[in-house]
Amino acid sequence: MAKEVQVSLITQVYQEGEVETYQHEVPGLLDVISDSQILSYTEESGAEVEFRIFSTYVKMTRTADDQNSSSLHFEPNQTHNGRFFSSRISTRFDG
Repeated sequence: MAKEVQVSLITQVYQEGEVETYQHEVPGLLDVISDSQILSYTEESGAEVEFRIFSTYVKMTRTADDQNSSSLHFEPNQTHNGRFFSSRISTRFDG
């Protein structure tokens, strides 16, 4: 059964010697299904975001509407096309 959580998401993108940092704090849901934890929340824009957290990687899916969605696959210290991605996900349970 999903639990209500407060999602604090900090993402840093390192590119060409510069760092861009994005931070979001929103209410969300955390659920455990089989071998993964599923963390989901809705952005201010209305887009649905879901993180599937496995032991060795994280998959993020963002769905803006019925026609537009994207999916990213993160592994520890992953480098892609000269960009280094680092994400930290933390949750605080309500109640």
